[in-house]
Amino acid sequence: MKPLLPTALFLLACYLYSASYAAQVFKWVDDAGSAHFSDDLERVPSKYRDQVEEKSYKQKNRSGAKAPSASSEAKSGRLGKARERKLKRFSVRYTPYEGAASRIIVQVKFNNSVTARMAFDTGAPGLIISPKLAGRLNLYNKNDGMLETRAGGIGGSIPATRTIIDSVQVGGARAQFVPTTIAGSISGAFEGLLGMVFVDNYSVNIDTMNHVIIFSQLPPRANMPGGHSERWWRVNFHEFAAYRTAWKRFLDSLKNKSGGSGIAEQRKKAMGQYKEADKLFRKLERYASDNSTPMHWRKY
Repeated sequence: MKPLLPTALFLLACYLYSASYAAQVFKWVDDAGSAHFSDDLERVPSKYRDQVEEKSYKQKNRSGAKAPSASSEAKSGRLGKARERKLKRFSVRYTPYEGAASRIIVQVKFNNSVTARMAFDTGAPGLIISPKLAGRLNLYNKNDGMLETRAGGIGGSIPATRTIIDSVQVGGARAQFVPTTIAGSISGAFEGLLGMVFVDNYSVNIDTMNHVIIFSQLPPRANMPGGHSERWWRVNFHEFAAYRTAWKRFLDSLKNKSGGSGIAEQRKKAMGQYKEADKLFRKLERYASDNSTPMHWRKY
């Protein structure tokens, strides 16, 4: 990239010296620390577009007269284009194989702290992580809700744990408040399955020729509180409320039963699970309140 620097600086100098008009200049810094400038965002290498600085220059012409002002329609058009430019694209390279099997394996950062290899699976609706990764995230020692349940598939069901992870990030693409299932490890090559947790805020394209996943940011929408759709809110309120209700009913059914230590152990188990389900539900309620989620989306 260094040979382009004199050209880019020359373009910038031309902008500052030429007859007056409003212009936009894009600045980026390459891996060697060299600064570059261009008047066209398309000329910025894709790997640097997420760190571009956009500057506007408004100059007087040599005669000292002010440049004619743009029409309101032209200004509106420029503003629209500027907004579009601010939408980011993130290209993330992936490992295409696990031995002889075709996979899409990417590096994923959880809760801004722990990075793990995950298999990207467009057929999975959510996030599944291994118990080992849950341990690295210290989830078992937090008081945030760890509900025992079962995860099902074609071959039957297995014991699992339901919880919530605060943030999941692939490259620059980020999702927050992600309901998660902790289940047994699937492979030694990765630590879980990453489903379509980014679908509400990004369009996702897979370039199989270059082994790259491209996350293109979608425009902000007023009807997406917390970056989530109405369906997402309704599904998760229904799920966590159902867990809490089921354990409460089971706990109530044991109140008038006698049976010694066996019933006492069941009551203890039921009470513990009801409390964990209640933690998850209340965490979802707080998140909904913080993001002004409509009350009728929270029905269960």
